[in-house]
Amino acid sequence: MPGKRFLVRLLLLIALLSLPFLFSPAPARAVATSLFISEYIEGSSNNKAIEIYNGTGTAVDL
Repeated sequence: MPGKRFLVRLLLLIALLSLPFLFSPAPARAVATSLFISEYIEGSSNNKAIEIYNGTGTAVDL
């Protein structure tokens, strides 16, 4: 059957064309190299605070 043969070839072509998308490498991510002040809070009087984020993955002596 010519129709069946065409369908098989079409499915094979689609499978071959989709292979690069299935095995593509993961996107690169930025690596933090320093501390980051992620939040600043200011309240009344002397109520102030900062939140420091350590994205380096290593211990940091403050």
